Amino acid sequence: MVWMRTCCLVIITLVLAACSSKSQQPPPAAVATGETDARQICGACHLAANVVPPGPDGKHVDQSDVNQFVARPMAFDQLRGLPTAAIVMTLERGAMRDVGATLTAAQRIAIAEYLGGSKYDPRGPTGHYCADNGDLARDLAGPSWTGYGNTLENTRFQSAAMAKLTATDVSRLKVKWALGLAHGRQGSNVTVAGSRVFVGDQAGVVRAIDRASGCTYWAFNAKRWVRTAVDLHRTGDRTLACFGGSMLPDAYYCVDAATGEKVWESDLVDFPVAYVSTSATLHDGTLYIPISTGRELHRSASDPKYECCKGRGALIAVDAATGKVKWRTYTTPEPKPTQKSAEGTQLWGPSGASAWRVPVVDAVAGRVYVTTGQNASAPATKTSDAILALDMKTGEIVWSYQLTADDIFNGSCLDRDKQGAKRNCPFVPKTGGVDPSTPLLKKLPDGSRLLIVGDKTGRVIAFDPDKGNAVRWDKKVSPGGYYGGVHWGMAVDDDQLYVPVHDRDGFEGQISELGYLAGGSHKPEAGSLVALRLTDGVEVWRASGAADSCAGKPKSCAKAFSSPPTVIPGVVFATSLDGHVRAFATKDGAVLWDFDTAQEFATVGGAKAKGGSIDGPGGVVVVDGTVIVSSGYGAFFTMPGNVLLAFTLDGK
Repeated sequence: MVWMRTCCLVIITLVLAACSSKSQQPPPAAVATGETDARQICGACHLAANVVPPGPDGKHVDQSDVNQFVARPMAFDQLRGLPTAAIVMTLERGAMRDVGATLTAAQRIAIAEYLGGSKYDPRGPTGHYCADNGDLARDLAGPSWTGYGNTLENTRFQSAAMAKLTATDVSRLKVKWALGLAHGRQGSNVTVAGSRVFVGDQAGVVRAIDRASGCTYWAFNAKRWVRTAVDLHRTGDRTLACFGGSMLPDAYYCVDAATGEKVWESDLVDFPVAYVSTSATLHDGTLYIPISTGRELHRSASDPKYECCKGRGALIAVDAATGKVKWRTYTTPEPKPTQKSAEGTQLWGPSGASAWRVPVVDAVAGRVYVTTGQNASAPATKTSDAILALDMKTGEIVWSYQLTADDIFNGSCLDRDKQGAKRNCPFVPKTGGVDPSTPLLKKLPDGSRLLIVGDKTGRVIAFDPDKGNAVRWDKKVSPGGYYGGVHWGMAVDDDQLYVPVHDRDGFEGQISELGYLAGGSHKPEAGSLVALRLTDGVEVWRASGAADSCAGKPKSCAKAFSSPPTVIPGVVFATSLDGHVRAFATKDGAVLWDFDTAQEFATVGGAKAKGGSIDGPGGVVVVDGTVIVSSGYGAFFTMPGNVLLAFTLDGK
């Protein structure tokens, strides 16, 4: 069955939240029932015969030491003590939802209470609600951070007037408040408008929060993981807060920003496992929303009976006021039958080229730029691992530029036992998925413009968007790899580009000709923040964290820089998988401030929350003297957590 194969990936979701204090013990009846079901149902994958084999000393090695591509399930005993709420969520709508669908709600809760060792609380982390709902018009006025990149161009730059923070000030930053989010991965990209903060979490709860105190004005339950930024759109006499759900069944929402009341909900996708992969970009009443088919790539493709693959990435333009689709542009041609696999399954192609990253809106040229990932099945297309320029009004692809050719890869290529020979592996995974990062657009002092993108090979390319796809400069900043290079995005000021380098694993020898990892090397010391001169890509400086930043932490700790940086005049903020958030001097990369979020915090609701690795949407937001960051990514063998932190000068 498909779910038996997918349980090998449960580690990616369940290990997300391996840190949580236990509350009161569940009632004995729940333990008895839960133990029986857990051993019969979960034991199919998680009992000793199916887990990572022991090392030379007879002990099971830490998951971070295991071949990075071939994820094996956690040992059954390791499941014990995972947060109860996280286990329920995983069975309801997470990686194990196929298994959970065969169970009753009572069974899911009983299993979770047995494994988690605590009573299930469906409310999740409690927050402290504000005394009143405030004055939205007044509260939204003032300094802000808009969506993912703060500008249409995704520059992740905050002006001095908006930041109200200087290089001299940052050493005085201290925690003002902490808020506990759902156990699992850290919160979504953070949006700030005046005194209000908007954030989503893995349980699907989107909150409007008071920036000064951390109290919650309202909470909307989307019932699916929300990792997108919240886009604010003024229409008529009200402001809408719009965001997407990144867990099936997929949906996009706009709610009233004053009350959290739903205004519209739309299922934008037309393929069963397609979903909103990341934040949209809002311009002139239109949401430009990227669509991914990653679940087909990683899950469905692993089933030898699955007709791989038919999903394809897309960019959709949607009216923010109504949810009406204006246009939809696919990133590959429509898939057609190609050949049959060795097991007799009909294969399809081309497919894939998911739009994983946040689009850039070029209001000057009337275009939208979006990057794409690898193809999931043959034949390869020139629009995979590429940057596409689309007409803003029609969605027509004006030009494209491919960073890596012939990158065809899906989950079946990770099967060590059959080596992909009788499954859906396309047999040409030269790189294994080295998709580009979120692009950014920057105007230079001479009036020319640069469209810049990086990718997992460690390459950064600057185009002249006013001359089609003409390349201005091309710079290699690291060896790169599947877990290397540039992941989520970059930041820019008037002089320099700030590039986070991941490189947890070496690129050399990672993928064999049969498509599985031959022997990747986990390098916890790898990673850095690199400053490139904007005009020509010359490296100005390279910085990293302290040598001992992983001391005393799990082996999954790493100094890799993955989340996009944030820059204000004189300071660039960057986060890392070691849990640290740091402020570097833009002049020379000197560390001005360093705070370790991988610890426990008392929250505004009186509960406890814990930080961990910072990845994905964990970029810093700086508004009006406040620095906000979420911590605890917990995927791909990193440290889990569930805290949103706000820092101010001296914590005041």
